[in-house]
Amino acid sequence: MTSSYHETLENLRGVMRAIRSDTVAVAFPRDRAASSDIRIGYLDGRPVKRLVITLRGPGCGWVLRGGGCTMCGHYAGTTHGQPASVADTIMQFTDELNRYRVDDIEVLSIYNSGSMFNPDEIPFEALMGICRHIRHIPAIRKIVFETRAEYINPDTMNVLADELGPG
Repeated sequence: MTSSYHETLENLRGVMRAIRSDTVAVAFPRDRAASSDIRIGYLDGRPVKRLVITLRGPGCGWVLRGGGCTMCGHYAGTTHGQPASVADTIMQFTDELNRYRVDDIEVLSIYNSGSMFNPDEIPFEALMGICRHIRHIPAIRKIVFETRAEYINPDTMNVLADELGPG
């Protein structure tokens, strides 16, 4: 890549930081999820209960690389570039999960205002721990992790599938 590319990218980062500096930064605890709620999802063509948990992470990879998107409101709910530890990330998940009766939730969606499989946002060890918890919830039949395609890797998927267990 040329030096003009790097200069342009650095200029873009500066503009994005300036735009973001107008937003009040709230210091959220790294062991508390951003949100969770029950929604209607669809499984095999029928409506089911869907639990959506949004974990708090440092923000998407684009924030770190290019300064983020000016229209994105998700960054305001992140830890503003400060990653959560494995223990804090798992605690975010389990604390939110424990707020609900899960014996009739068939779809579980887990988000982080970024990409769940980007190791710079969510530690892989935390994903494994989350999958170990999910393994013990027999009603859950479908799990949705939000991620960009470039972070998906067959080896990672196999490890997580092993943590989830058979079925």
